[in-house]
Amino acid sequence: MQEFLKRVILYAVGLFLILEVGFRIFLDKSYFQKVNPYSNLQNGNYTYVFIGSSRFEVAIDENLLADILDSEVLNTARGFYSAGVSYQALKNALEDNPSLIDGAKVILEYPQFLDAYLSDFNEEKYHVWEKGFPMVQFLIPHLQSDDLSNFLRYSPNTPKAKFYLVCAYYSSVVRNIPVIQEYLLDNFIKIKSWNMTQQIVHQVQKSEEQKQITDFSDKTYAQSLIFEFKSLVEENGGELILLDVPKYSSFNENFKSDLLKGQSRSTRLPVISVDYFNYSDSDFDDKLHLNEDRVEEFTSRLATVLSEYN
Repeated sequence: MQEFLKRVILYAVGLFLILEVGFRIFLDKSYFQKVNPYSNLQNGNYTYVFIGSSRFEVAIDENLLADILDSEVLNTARGFYSAGVSYQALKNALEDNPSLIDGAKVILEYPQFLDAYLSDFNEEKYHVWEKGFPMVQFLIPHLQSDDLSNFLRYSPNTPKAKFYLVCAYYSSVVRNIPVIQEYLLDNFIKIKSWNMTQQIVHQVQKSEEQKQITDFSDKTYAQSLIFEFKSLVEENGGELILLDVPKYSSFNENFKSDLLKGQSRSTRLPVISVDYFNYSDSDFDDKLHLNEDRVEEFTSRLATVLSEYN
């Protein structure tokens, strides 16, 4: 019996090592390209760079916007990207391409990253989404070896997420599991929609807790991730702007205009919105993303707002 167990373990370890080598050779390149929105960019700078979640990713047609404005547009928004992951991605991209946002308007989704306004920089910059299963795969491409120890020390994520990130950092097999699942599952869209429904409920509940906060002290602001975002952008020649994106009513009702104005003053950042884009809940089939048939109109009206922005 012991000999049988030894053989099983030996075969399992051997199989894992073979898979690990194969994944590193054949899958890692596509993995990093898929989860890193700044991969394979040409050296040079952009006029508009959008940073946010899947709401930005879906609602903004970067090619159409570029054509209308006759400008270089980059939409780096990705589903389940936290504010911390977005910060790490931009920071590392600037190390590779220092002129990336020189003279650009860097437009951050608002209020998707509401927690970034109050959260401590050291904690929030290593925070990943953790709804059902930790979304650490999005942070992996932007971590250096010293960042890994900082993640374990500062991240507010659970021990489960930290353990999974360490495994995914060192193992190609582990970090590619979500990519393989997305590719193989025929019912992925259904799973994705269910997860997002749960996500929006959490976001609304979380925003309800922060709803009364309309002003921040200078100390709070100076220690927050949004301050670091602003500093990073300005140090590299850009201007940080917040864009209020269309939202489903159960999400939108938690962010009244007085809250927007209060946070705009407190963070010393402009908040812009496409006020004359009319929409209703029927324009959000999954209760989170703007329907495809409204994207062209929203993008066109956004282009007008951006062209008029001083």
